[in-house]
Amino acid sequence: MSKLYKTKYLNKFFFTKYKFYKEKDYINKILYVDRERINVAVHNSILALALSKKYKSSVIILSDQKKKSKIIKVYKKLGFKYIYNTLSFDFNFFNLILILNTLIISTFGILSVITKGFYWFINNYKIKNIPMGDLIYDTNIRFDNRYYKPKVDFLFVKLLLKSTYRTLKIIKYFKKYKFKYLVIGTESYAFNSGIALRIALYKNVKNFSFHGGNYTDKTLADLQVLTFNKKDFIYGNSAVKKNNLKFKKFSQLKASQNKINLFYHNRTKLKTIDLIKDNISKNINYDYAAHDDLNKANTSSEKGKKFCKYLKSFKKRKKFLFAVHALSDAVHINAGTKFLFNDYYDQLVKTLKFIKYNNTKDLWIFRAHPNSAILHEKEIIKKTVKEFKIRNVLFCPENVPINELIEICESTVTGNGTIALEFACKGKMSLIAGPAPYSGFELVKEPKNLREYFHYLKNLNTLPRLKKNKIFLAKKLLFFFGTRSYISKYVPSELISKDKMLGNLIRKCTGIKNDDIFKLYYKSLPLNLNKNKDFKKILNIL
Repeated sequence: MSKLYKTKYLNKFFFTKYKFYKEKDYINKILYVDRERINVAVHNSILALALSKKYKSSVIILSDQKKKSKIIKVYKKLGFKYIYNTLSFDFNFFNLILILNTLIISTFGILSVITKGFYWFINNYKIKNIPMGDLIYDTNIRFDNRYYKPKVDFLFVKLLLKSTYRTLKIIKYFKKYKFKYLVIGTESYAFNSGIALRIALYKNVKNFSFHGGNYTDKTLADLQVLTFNKKDFIYGNSAVKKNNLKFKKFSQLKASQNKINLFYHNRTKLKTIDLIKDNISKNINYDYAAHDDLNKANTSSEKGKKFCKYLKSFKKRKKFLFAVHALSDAVHINAGTKFLFNDYYDQLVKTLKFIKYNNTKDLWIFRAHPNSAILHEKEIIKKTVKEFKIRNVLFCPENVPINELIEICESTVTGNGTIALEFACKGKMSLIAGPAPYSGFELVKEPKNLREYFHYLKNLNTLPRLKKNKIFLAKKLLFFFGTRSYISKYVPSELISKDKMLGNLIRKCTGIKNDDIFKLYYKSLPLNLNKNKDFKKILNIL
């Protein structure tokens, strides 16, 4: 018996006969990119199967996993036949040409970074006329705090070579199979999913991705099906005014002023939010801010109270908040390639430098993102702030409620975070450095270039107060995101919770251990998925 079969439920799963995907010789092809996480392998396979049935298309899987890995065995068990490895290499003429092209294109990229800098690379590096610089840069700074003084080193060169090779090979697959549809697990970074999505966008291939359904163990969000377009990587994936569908939904949003004000009141008081929309579950405590970020941001302590009291003692000085993002986040997925800096850390450093020589009168509070502690970024932020030795700049300690800082401070400066929208709800205009979900509504200052950014930074004292109609507009936008009214395709959470299959496979897969996932698969996956009522719901929303 194979070493694979070492647990009770793993055995049961692999020896059970499932009617899942059956290979047929369809002309149309779907590229399903494996996210290489066994806990979502079945989760995403359901979407690939639904597309296959609805559009009468064959599924081809792309993965970096080895043939004997558990994930590949799961796919084969489910009936998928064609599985390709992006990084595999056979010694033949075509692969030698692929490697030669990789070396030529990558050499150009390396020389460009050295001579023109990372900002040029982010906005101009292309492979076969498809922009890839932002994906590669975001991947470069994702691990080991590499946003801190980024440079062209061995790791960057290795990443560039590998990403370029991946891109050329996936382009080859697109050309060979003429894919009509794409299924991905994530849109970020220069791995198979992010690269395949970027290629699909430039080849006008329709793309799909599951999102949601697993916000916490106690609550269940709607399971939505996302699609992306070219504007998403230019202006960020949440910008309302740059997304025709989202802007249309916002324009058609039917919610009374009382409902919006009640939502805002409950949110600021951190009460359980009643989600107003009729077809979204009630009493679910989540928000536009990811998971429990809102609660983390408003955690209080005695030390935090003392800090707020200390700030209030400077009665004659205006106070400004610089809200630092999670530094290793995929900045260009969130804020688009229109972001004015290389990354969030680059903005932090250049803003500190400007304050040191241009703003000594006002009091500045630099605050780390609630999730900075997870990736050990907080100490780097604190160290960076202290290195500049600016008397009027304070580093905000832990457990200082963000709602308190919004009341105390005149304005905030941030990359593109929700905090600027929260300030707008108080009538306070802020400064951002790139496209945001609320861009284009004249609620914040949105500089077009660095010159404008530093001009506004120097003149924050002169920013006007927002009028009542703009304040309500800010609250309406917060309501729009907080109640998830921007979603266009989804299976409502209350329907998911009634069905064993989706309720378990979608909600419980997050964070589950590899050995336990087969227990979940065995107990939740129907013998014949094609007859499952929730699977039919997914077919209906595609």
